[in-house]
Amino acid sequence: MILQNISKAIREQNYYAVALEFLIVIAGVVIGFQVSQFAQERSQRASALQILTQVELEIREIATVRETTLAGLDRHIDAFTGASLVIAERVEADFLTPDQCEAVASSGRITLAPDSLPAIEALLDTGVLSAIGDDDLRLAASRFVTKQEAVREWARLKHTDLYELADVFPELVRYEFSQAPDETGVWAPRAQCELEAMRESRNFQALMMSNLAMDRSTRSFVYAFMDDAFEELHAAISATLPGSTPAELAPTMVRDPSL
Repeated sequence: MILQNISKAIREQNYYAVALEFLIVIAGVVIGFQVSQFAQERSQRASALQILTQVELEIREIATVRETTLAGLDRHIDAFTGASLVIAERVEADFLTPDQCEAVASSGRITLAPDSLPAIEALLDTGVLSAIGDDDLRLAASRFVTKQEAVREWARLKHTDLYELADVFPELVRYEFSQAPDETGVWAPRAQCELEAMRESRNFQALMMSNLAMDRSTRSFVYAFMDDAFEELHAAISATLPGSTPAELAPTMVRDPSL
């Protein structure tokens, strides 16, 4: 119909009508493109928000696991610190408790906390996150991934700085099968420590203190540093998703101001 009108206007040399018809065609194409683009952006935003909901759920779940592993690490550091004070004769004691001895024996392992958020990685890889149009959210997601990579690389490199004391000093600390004193009577490998020999070995104490320093660094970097990234990302998501409250995540991200 429009082409017929244009042809008729040209034959009649009615150039005003020709221009008007062309404007109608161009306007129709532009409006159609904008409607199509709007529908596509709306679909992408809905998809991104759906993935963000999954990310928010993943953060809550992983925060619970990190809280549990952090509590275990804190117990280990407390016991290891207590053992170090006894071995260095800063605290008077005739023996190490089972927990202290176990902490010494297991001090050569970095306790890693889960930090993977597959959904946020998918958002960044596909570029769907840009459909939300939230600069704070994009920045928080980018910071999270950057910190995640830094923590994982640190753990990979620092793992070689730890010493398995039971391997280096088998005459001072070793594992033996012991029967549980409770009603279960289960036999299990348990650490055995020679306190006097530990006190006499300066080499042992040097490596022990190195492990203690690394355990504390693990607590402050692998946990506290990464927890900041989780909290920042959760706050940004909460500001985007209705009905999400960032304060609910806070209790799971424990801080130790002394570290």
